[in-house]
Amino acid sequence: MSKHTMYKNLQCDLTMEEIAVYSQELAAITQQQAEIEAEKKEVMSKFTADLNKCIADSRVLARKITLRKEDRQVECDLDFDYARGMVYTIRADTGVTISQRKLSDEERQEKLDFEREEDKQQAIEEQVEASVPVEVVLEPEEEDHEISICGNTSCHYNDPTEGNGCKQNEYVWECKQAVQEGVVAVMPTECTRCHESTHCEKCCETCEDQCNASQICLLKEVEEEKKQAQEAERDSICHEWRECGYRDVCFTPENIEAGICFKDEPDKLITPASELTFENLMTWGFNRNEAKILTAGFSLVKYDREAKQLSISAEDPRAGWMTLPARETFSAAERDLEKMIEDGLINVAGNVKGTVSGHKCMHKLRAAGFEFYRNGGDRIKFGDSWKTWKKFDDSTDCLTAWEELLSIDPKALED
Repeated sequence: MSKHTMYKNLQCDLTMEEIAVYSQELAAITQQQAEIEAEKKEVMSKFTADLNKCIADSRVLARKITLRKEDRQVECDLDFDYARGMVYTIRADTGVTISQRKLSDEERQEKLDFEREEDKQQAIEEQVEASVPVEVVLEPEEEDHEISICGNTSCHYNDPTEGNGCKQNEYVWECKQAVQEGVVAVMPTECTRCHESTHCEKCCETCEDQCNASQICLLKEVEEEKKQAQEAERDSICHEWRECGYRDVCFTPENIEAGICFKDEPDKLITPASELTFENLMTWGFNRNEAKILTAGFSLVKYDREAKQLSISAEDPRAGWMTLPARETFSAAERDLEKMIEDGLINVAGNVKGTVSGHKCMHKLRAAGFEFYRNGGDRIKFGDSWKTWKKFDDSTDCLTAWEELLSIDPKALED
């Protein structure tokens, strides 16, 4: 009889020494897994911080482009009106009064500088002369009023059928815009400070009579009025918003429209973002799935395909969603979406449930301990193969258990 040797996989009892060796290997692998997860979290945090900075910078620049203005250091003069007891702050570049206040007791003592009064007056006159733009070349008025027919064809009231060339004034020499016939008037037909006059409501109201004729543009006044109206609206909600460190989170357009200030809801200010619960977030505009994912430390992205626009959750979830500028093409928007998913953001659909979209995102959430569930009427299913989690006698018991599961378990997501 011949004998042959072979090897087969068979169940064998481990010795205590082997159990100890395997336990040490398991501990080492567990430690390695924890280090990898910590490194991943650190990298994700960096990506999130960099992305939020880009978003914040783009919003600032977009606001400047939209409003066509920005805050700058502007030289201003103080005009002391001792007769009225007021001090007026005037912009040196435009001459517009931006604020006023009463004279203090110390300021009421008018200072007289006899030695430099003459030099000061001369300096003021030179400054005024330098600041006045020369827009119209006018002949000096003579005592005998030689301007009898106005040749200013750029004037709104110019009418060649009239004997004096003007349909407004009988004596054209009385008009500051009158030009002797034959002299070219350097006056554009459109306001030099507001070419797109249709964007300026107040300017349009007076443009026919003033803007084209006398170059008076009221665009800056309108912008200042809008700014003051916005600040007054905020003042009506909270007088302390200028000094409040939470104003950027608190004064969203939605909160201003609704008249909401977080000082009336202190839990939104006191609770740090890192300690937010998904129950809190559900009261601040996020659905249950989104709130649970945010609480776990992830950031969200959603895609409006029709508008070719992406929105991401703010670094502080209390600030809600931040909408990015629309992309020019569907391909560009979808490339950006894929890049954000690769960087760790979770893609959610914009419906009531906030369904997680894509296997990549679902895999990331499962790796973080989340699981997806479905309500099958008389049973609850779970997992990627939709196995039965629990079966019930009727749909009422199933629905009760379903609501309890999703309300209590912070890692249970509705598919």
